[in-house]
Amino acid sequence: MSRGLVIVYDPHNLQQFLWYYATYAKDVQWDALCLPNGYKGTYMDAYCKKVGIFSNIFTGDKEYMSMPLSGKFKLFLDMFWHFITFRREKYCKKVLNEYVGDVDVYDELACICDTGFVSGLLALLGKHKTVSYFDDGLGEYFPRPKWSSRYLKSFSLKLQSVLLARMGYSCKGRIYFEPTKYCCKYSVFSDKMIYRNYKLMRDIDFSKTDMGLYDSLIEKAYPGLSEYDWDNIDVVFFTEDLDTYSSENYKKYGALCADYISRKYPGKSVLLKKHPKDRCDYTFDESISVTELDSEIPAEIILSHLQGKKIVFVCFSSIILFMLSYGYEYELLHMNELHQESIRPDKSAVHYSSSEEMKAKCERFSPGKYEIIEI
Repeated sequence: MSRGLVIVYDPHNLQQFLWYYATYAKDVQWDALCLPNGYKGTYMDAYCKKVGIFSNIFTGDKEYMSMPLSGKFKLFLDMFWHFITFRREKYCKKVLNEYVGDVDVYDELACICDTGFVSGLLALLGKHKTVSYFDDGLGEYFPRPKWSSRYLKSFSLKLQSVLLARMGYSCKGRIYFEPTKYCCKYSVFSDKMIYRNYKLMRDIDFSKTDMGLYDSLIEKAYPGLSEYDWDNIDVVFFTEDLDTYSSENYKKYGALCADYISRKYPGKSVLLKKHPKDRCDYTFDESISVTELDSEIPAEIILSHLQGKKIVFVCFSSIILFMLSYGYEYELLHMNELHQESIRPDKSAVHYSSSEEMKAKCERFSPGKYEIIEI
């Protein structure tokens, strides 16, 4: 039996791998490597244990991109030396072996994206192994420039990302990354992807999936899903990591969104689905009954329960792409004040879309299914 290793960062990552497992890879003996996802640290190992399909589950808590400058400099010199001596693959294996012992025992490698420091290292190994990446959200559907990134806040991070990508190790900021040409890519709409530097591109297609197996794995990973009273939910409110756009005022913008829900849907039952990295506390009108969905339950697996409900998003989200097959309509909130703040020269924030840019995204992916609300 062939062996595989999947790197798991977050709930969305695990859900997509379970689809892949039930569609293409149930005959492979899999191990999992659970790594930190932003400020939350390592936490997906518990979910991987519940699923019961992994022979070994490894963990790690090292955050390479947030290491002290002295550590980064030492790391860079080591990577640069392997780069100029044409031994990049050896370096990739060296890092991975620190987690899993011997990466050479695996025939197949998988992860949600190539934008993590460790997950990006998989790409070079695609010369000799099957390496698969899944759909990592809306950023997948826009160009990848070679020398800049619209997804990173500071010049320091942008510089690090460009250097890593140009040397062919990883691409933290969704930069053009030459080694992905060795890899397979699975996405919701492969035909809409602009960056196409992959060996193979396929849609995430459930028509080929062993649905009995997939549903049983999802139930094992997230047994609490059945405890929600879906029939009595009127509104589903999907939040965003607003700290990405305003590290100083994200709570203010979160309060604006909560105020809109309170004004528009008084007396209703609201399901609050927070982004896993969202740090806002949402306070609603006392007439509203609020149920908060476990933030570690991926939004993709609740979509079948949303028929007939009002759906509200704080930002244009990759969840909208997964939702299209259901034909749902949705409201999309827009905050011009946040847009203006994010584009100020003195702010090192990720760009928050203007209303025109947001409309363009909606028209591209879900024409006729949206209403943009200015708040």
